[in-house]
Amino acid sequence: MTNIVSLNDLRSKADVKYGATEVPFGDGRTACFRNLLRVADFERREFLALSEELGDKEAAKADPSTDRQVDLIQRMLLAVAANKDDARALLAEVGSDLGVLGVLLETYSSGTQAGEAEGSQS
Repeated sequence: MTNIVSLNDLRSKADVKYGATEVPFGDGRTACFRNLLRVADFERREFLALSEELGDKEAAKADPSTDRQVDLIQRMLLAVAANKDDARALLAEVGSDLGVLGVLLETYSSGTQAGEAEGSQS
C-alpha cells in the first residue's frame, strides 16, 4: 500500500511535533524561538557552539561574572529566533535577569528535545 502525503502535511506534522517556543510580551508582540531541528544549519551550529561555551567550566572560572552567562544565553536565543527584532525587544525587557533568562532557555530546551522514534505499525 502506498502512503501519499503532501509537503504541507509533512510541515504541519513537524510544526506539531517540533513546535516553536512563543513568548508574548509588551505591546502585543510575540518572540518566537524555533525548534533546533527546524532552523538552518548555521543557526544550529551557532546555538550548539554557544551552548558548549555556556557549559565550559574553565571559562566560567576565568570569568565568574553573570555577564558572560547573560550574553551567551541571549546569543543562543537570538540564534534560533524567527524574528530577530522581536527577540531583541523581548531580551531588552528581560534585561540581565539571569533567572528569567535561565527559565526561558530551560523552557525552550525542554521543547526542543527530539521525540523518540515511533514504533512501526506492522
